[in-house]
Order: sequence, then C-alpha cells, then structure tokens
Amino acid sequence: MLTQQIYKPMGRPSSTRRWAARRWTNRLRLIMFGASVAIAVALSGTLGSRPVSLRLVTIPAGTELVAVLDRTLSTASTKNGQTVFLETREPVRVDSAFTLPAGLLLRGEVSHPAGPGKAPGATGLTIQFTELEVGGLSYRIVAKPFQARGANDVLNLPVGQLLRITLSQPVTVEHP
Repeated sequence: MLTQQIYKPMGRPSSTRRWAARRWTNRLRLIMFGASVAIAVALSGTLGSRPVSLRLVTIPAGTELVAVLDRTLSTASTKNGQTVFLETREPVRVDSAFTLPAGLLLRGEVSHPAGPGKAPGATGLTIQFTELEVGGLSYRIVAKPFQARGANDVLNLPVGQLLRITLSQPVTVEHP
C-alpha cells in the first residue's frame, strides 16, 4: 500500500511548487536581463567611442635610446642567438614638438658571447637590436650593436643595467 502512494502520479503541482517555479523563473529572467545590460554597456563603451587617430612619427637616425636590461646577462651562461628584452627609461625626443614616452620595448639577440677560457681581455658579448615596440606594434630597427668587454674571465651585466642604443637608420612608427 505504501509503495502505491510513493509511485502514484502527482497530478497537478501544489501551489507551493508553482510559486517556487515562478520564483526561480523570475530570478533567471532578472539575471539574464542584468547580463544583457552589462554586455550592452561594455560594447557601447568600445564600439561607440571615437577611434584613436594614430600619428606617423619618424625617429631619426642617430637617436639614442636609454634602456635597462630585464635580466642578468653573463658570458658564462648566455648563448649565441639568445633573445634579450629592454625597456626605455627616458622619453625619446623625436623633434622639438614631439616626444615618445618612456617604456618602449626593445628586442635584441646576443651574438658572439666570448666566455671563460679565452685570453684575458677577450671576454665580452655583443647585442644586436632588431625590434622596437611602440603602442603594442613592433617595428624593425637597425641599430649599432651594443658591445661589452671585460677584463675578467666572466662578464656580467646585471638586471637594470643601463644600455645606450643608437639607431643607425630612421624608423617610422605609429603613435596615438
């Protein structure tokens, strides 16, 4: 007898169940409405805004970029072709009216690391810089190679070491 009552079809849901179902349906509608409003606000902020106009700026040949190393370089552990990143610490003066802000990224590659076991004074490394990143866009550059020579068996350039990189050719970049 008890099993018949448990498996007996329920029929029409009780008023409490109908109320609970309506309550959850209303909550879901409110959540969906809030999400759609949030999406609309986010899109209107990006799509409705005016596009940023970019200015073409030419950095002349001979311009010196003062940048710092992002990691220590040592002739004991640095390999030929290893990538090096630097960040400019000073604004780059393009002309009398315009200056690029500090914080531009430079990318270079180590070449000819002369490590321990060489003749005294022969320890050193060369970094050839190949890219400059301005406003999230990368540009190929031609710069004089940075060369460091040491008197000891091992040459270390610590994190934060200031390097001065001179552009050999002008480079045109886009900047807001």
